[in-house]
Amino acid sequence: MINDFQNIIISDEIFNILKKYNWKSFLKSKEHIICDRNGELADYYLNINYNNEKLYFECVLDMEFPNNKTNDLFLLINYVNEKNNDGYFVFDLKNKNIIYRFSIALSYKASNKFLYDLIDLKLSLADELIQNFTLSMHKIFYSETTVIELTDLMFVKALGSA
Repeated sequence: MINDFQNIIISDEIFNILKKYNWKSFLKSKEHIICDRNGELADYYLNINYNNEKLYFECVLDMEFPNNKTNDLFLLINYVNEKNNDGYFVFDLKNKNIIYRFSIALSYKASNKFLYDLIDLKLSLADELIQNFTLSMHKIFYSETTVIELTDLMFVKALGSA
């Protein structure tokens, strides 16, 4: 049974899970973790917050894109959000970043192992979705591909139905 959620968020197990998905440069407090990762097409920043028995995850995709493709970006975000049940993408107009957000409700009845397995699973799904989303954005911005063609394939791969 979990007795102290604040110690869970700064545990070695959480950092091992994050390292498994290539997150690095950890900044941490009792209620917050910030890490980053460089990719070929984008840089990524992950913020994890603990508040009111919930873990909140926010992954920022820092990627350049042509100004004339903003409408395509919104179409992609809307389409993916309609298909995804675990989280959602938003576009930060001020900073021109795409953000993926999801959360995990915690329970005192759950074991530590169950919680770590759940975090690992959620990060695995989010990681695959974010990577596919980034690749789809790149293909839409720099090729003749449509949003619908790419997103159908993206979800088939992410959900393991290919």
